[in-house]
Amino acid sequence: MGCDKSIFDILMKLLDYHNQVYQSSQDVLKMLVTNPPLYWGVLWLENKPATYGAFNWDDIFDFSNVNKLMYSIEIIDSFLVNDNSMMDPKVDEAKLKNDWAVRFMDQGGFEQLLKLFGEAIKMTQDLAEEDHTEVANTRKRFLDYMLRIIKVFIMAALQSEES
Repeated sequence: MGCDKSIFDILMKLLDYHNQVYQSSQDVLKMLVTNPPLYWGVLWLENKPATYGAFNWDDIFDFSNVNKLMYSIEIIDSFLVNDNSMMDPKVDEAKLKNDWAVRFMDQGGFEQLLKLFGEAIKMTQDLAEEDHTEVANTRKRFLDYMLRIIKVFIMAALQSEES
């Protein structure tokens, strides 16, 4: 079911309702395997097989749906914070994960993150501090993820400067 694009898209749209439907959609998404086309698109970046079309940042960062954008950011966060040392280094997925951050930077990923960060700030500026709706919580979680990811890249840059 996580592989079916139409079901995934419907669940993403249901997240826009921000009520009981939101929570139920969120629960279903958490039970499903990570959406394979999106997961592999983020993992492949410029190494995307030609049969899947050319690499395009818009496929990863869909500004038309904040929930899908959040989903992509969560995938990126998982690549940066999960320990991949237990993966078999001969497996393609492990090879792609090992050099993912370098490829991400080479493809202009950090610039995309900064653009996204600017959008995240704009999205949260209109939210009152006491606003605890699902919309506000999603936007705040999005901003939190963005800060965590940017911090990882800044720390890596500082460490490489020291070396």
